[in-house]
Amino acid sequence: MKLFLEILNEFKLIIIGIGVLVLALLCFMFVEKVPVGYKGLKVYTYATDQKGTIEPLGVGRYFIAPFRELYTFPTFSQNYTWDENRAISFQSKDGLTLQGDLMIRYYFQDNKIADLFSKFRLGANEIRDTIVRNVVRDKINRYSVNYNAEEAFSVKKNELLDNSLKDIQKELASFGIIVETLGFVGQIKLPEQVMTAINDKIEAKQVAEKQRSQIDTQKALTEAEITKQNGLAKAKIIEAESDAKANKLREQSLTPRVLEKQRLDIEARKVEKWNGVLPTYTGGNMPLLNIK
Repeated sequence: MKLFLEILNEFKLIIIGIGVLVLALLCFMFVEKVPVGYKGLKVYTYATDQKGTIEPLGVGRYFIAPFRELYTFPTFSQNYTWDENRAISFQSKDGLTLQGDLMIRYYFQDNKIADLFSKFRLGANEIRDTIVRNVVRDKINRYSVNYNAEEAFSVKKNELLDNSLKDIQKELASFGIIVETLGFVGQIKLPEQVMTAINDKIEAKQVAEKQRSQIDTQKALTEAEITKQNGLAKAKIIEAESDAKANKLREQSLTPRVLEKQRLDIEARKVEKWNGVLPTYTGGNMPLLNIK
């Protein structure tokens, strides 16, 4: 009897241990977390009352029993890019299909998350990759048909995005999804023949710009040389005019008194050179006295 009781006690301990292990395993399996920056929804998957199947949850850990699921929605801004096989395709005015990797920054509005889930019955990532992506694609296609492929690729790309973003923000905000920015990552992908034509056009434009620059440079050099020569010519004219004015001033300075003085100076120099001998003849047949 005593042995039986000991065996029974040991069996109870084993049962308790198994129970604790099962409980710990259940806690590990059914306790889930709503992280900081997220809003949680506990959903009763088999409830008949559609409105009563959703229970909003704040940050923390929760026991999620069988037949219930926890959905979490970020309430902070986050970036996501649709690229490669998820890139956004759209049509141009000339009927070509263009494609671009698109980055979106968005978040879910806290007080509308339950209504959003009730409407679409999808998690955050599923809503992003279906509802949000479809709205983005449709709005871009609505405006892209106003531009040809070259315009959408280059000068009108930002205008296309700006117009599309306004409509995207308006429609998704009504669901409680706030879109902050939208932008292409890298270049828009064009059909190969269109891309070749655009590159050829760009190259031709660059060649023309280079030639125009060379012409402008040569023109500038020519104009500089002309300016230089004009400057030299004007300098010579100014110099000649200056010399003429100087000569005129010198002429004006020769007054009768100055001229008389110059004449007397000349006569004085002649007298100094005279040897005292008068000429014998002054001309004709008239003899002169020879005074000695």
